[in-house]
Amino acid sequence: MTHRARGGCTLPARFNSRYYQCWMSTRATLACFLALAWLPQLGRADTFHIGVNLFTDLNCLFKADNFIATDGGCYANKYAPNMTLGFSMTIVGFNDPAKIDFYEYSDDCHTLSKPKRTLQGGVDRCNLFLGSLYAQFNLRFRSNTCQGESCSTLAITIQTFYNGAGCSGPEYAVFRYPVQGECLRATNGTQEITTSGDDSNITLNDYIGSDNCEPPWTRNRLYSIVNQYCYPLYVNRAPRSFVWRVERSMPYKPTASLSSRPSGTILFPLALAAGLSNAASALDSTGLGCPRGSIVDGDGAAGGDAWRDGI
Repeated sequence: MTHRARGGCTLPARFNSRYYQCWMSTRATLACFLALAWLPQLGRADTFHIGVNLFTDLNCLFKADNFIATDGGCYANKYAPNMTLGFSMTIVGFNDPAKIDFYEYSDDCHTLSKPKRTLQGGVDRCNLFLGSLYAQFNLRFRSNTCQGESCSTLAITIQTFYNGAGCSGPEYAVFRYPVQGECLRATNGTQEITTSGDDSNITLNDYIGSDNCEPPWTRNRLYSIVNQYCYPLYVNRAPRSFVWRVERSMPYKPTASLSSRPSGTILFPLALAAGLSNAASALDSTGLGCPRGSIVDGDGAAGGDAWRDGI
């Protein structure tokens, strides 16, 4: 005679040890499954950004500005707009000294205006940047496990387009933008993206016809976007929906002593409970995981055109 355990194992009734092993195996499988579902939430923000220190002289002695850039982001050339309109940087070497490919464009980072330049990181290397400015570069690790001044604190917003309605199905395209008000290059000008204090709202400001995110003679269009709200798009073709999400790294802060730190057996249930709670709160009454909200442009009309280039 056999009994069927809850985990789906068929067991001889007389072999209690086998029943125990099966029960433990089921438990372990469930724990591993839940842990694997939880780990991507920890690692999803892990990446490298580019620290840029600008100087006015070729020896990099007199500082002019500094900022942190995303790898591959399309920035407006506000430093020398009469020469090129946009630029981007791509990390091609992570070992010390780091190597960065530098591109200049005549548009929103599609048409190269000059051959690429490979620049070198480190405080002992002064690279020609844009116009009359020079730069020193360093890589900034962005992760919840990173500590210290060499970490990236750059917050980004991720715009994801989906093939299906309700933000379901395969991803059609994914775009990442910094949200500290950096001047980014766009198709018809430049744009800035910022967030509210609690990240519940994203503001996109399009400066139509401007090369430096300044509106003295150009008109600007303002979009108000709800964080994590699923917006419908096309009805008869992909992409059929899209969503914006704000992502910030939350650096881990160790406790003062090991004695005050909870044990691993306590940490995992707490983390699991938090993950399940977050997953449940992300779903609305439709079960699509799309909180309520709207895009409203500066004229008060519902915005269906706040997607990026190529869509």
